[in-house]
Amino acid sequence: MTDLTWTQTDADLWRTACGRYVIVRTSLPETVPHPVFTLRKIDPAMFAAHPDTLGYFVAEQYTLDAAQREANQDAWVDAQGSTLHVPEDFPAEAMNRFFWPLSNGTRRAALVVVHEYGRTLARVIGMVRADDGPWPCAYAEIDITELSQLSQPCDKPPTCEDTQSP
Repeated sequence: MTDLTWTQTDADLWRTACGRYVIVRTSLPETVPHPVFTLRKIDPAMFAAHPDTLGYFVAEQYTLDAAQREANQDAWVDAQGSTLHVPEDFPAEAMNRFFWPLSNGTRRAALVVVHEYGRTLARVIGMVRADDGPWPCAYAEIDITELSQLSQPCDKPPTCEDTQSP
């Protein structure tokens, strides 16, 4: 996970040392006003053309800490690029990686076989984002233990000759 360094540049503005992220604190005009921390990302080309830009919207959080975590996650995903996929050390007996069909060849998922609680499971795993960072998540699961207890299929399908009586 990326750990960005933040500097408070004025009462309601924080910037990263790398210059890629800005957090702006505002107060919503509600019955009981409370602060909102808006994370914005600065594109280098945009900054070159408009040095005073605060970038584009990424996320909105109710605490500074949550907005900073969101920036760390976004920076980590950027650093991974198209290789964001199930980690090599994912605890699996077997693993087969593939490109996630809906990602247009930019994100990987994996078919894994795992042992949990005395069961053998086949899972399709992909990456999701959570408050504590991206982590592998099961999208589908088949209990192989139960399948192995089913009757086994024949070696070959029966033919007419096999079913005819003498």
